[in-house]
Amino acid sequence: MNSAMPRSRRLFAAIGLLLLALFWTLAWLALQWPAVKPHLGTATVVSRAADLRSERADAINASPSPEALAAAPGPAPAQPPGRLIIRSIGVNAPVVAVGVDKSGAMDVTKSSYDTGWYKLGPAPGDPGDAVIDGHLDWYDTSRAVFYNLRDLRVGDDIEVQRLDGVSHHFTVTGIQTVAYNATVPGLFAAGGPARLSLITCGGPWSKTLSQYLERVVVDSALVG
Repeated sequence: MNSAMPRSRRLFAAIGLLLLALFWTLAWLALQWPAVKPHLGTATVVSRAADLRSERADAINASPSPEALAAAPGPAPAQPPGRLIIRSIGVNAPVVAVGVDKSGAMDVTKSSYDTGWYKLGPAPGDPGDAVIDGHLDWYDTSRAVFYNLRDLRVGDDIEVQRLDGVSHHFTVTGIQTVAYNATVPGLFAAGGPARLSLITCGGPWSKTLSQYLERVVVDSALVG
């Protein structure tokens, strides 16, 4: 009896082995794919981070030095005021920077005898309307720094001493009393001739609103 496998059976066996090998290869690749995918994603992120570091380094290298900025043409930075002097009504008070309160209005100082400069606007002497406010009264006194502000007269002198030692003088051009929530044309203007506005409270006190119902606004123009 011939024990050799017929040629056709050997061919079928070889094809079967080939298909089995292909199946296991595909199965192995399918199992490996989840591990490969995060690796590719991580490589992309690392590459992007490297790009960002490179861009940041280029930006730093391209930035001008402090010496170059100081020598560059353009407007000088604002010089904050340090003291307000109004001799005609006996005011000689420190000026501190204030921003806005939680209602969005100009804030005030927390001291009876300090005045507040609106630091988000022009500084006194710079183009535009610089604004300084002060209390009419306060918790510890019935006569605070701007108690006599309403007694100013047109032509009175207002001096602002800046922190850099320069003094500016303004002449009063007008005094008005407006509602506490009124819009005053020109107040807080960012450009135009250099002006200074002084503000304090006035009118009757409202228990409902817990504030005075009017504001005294003094306008003045830069003269030197």
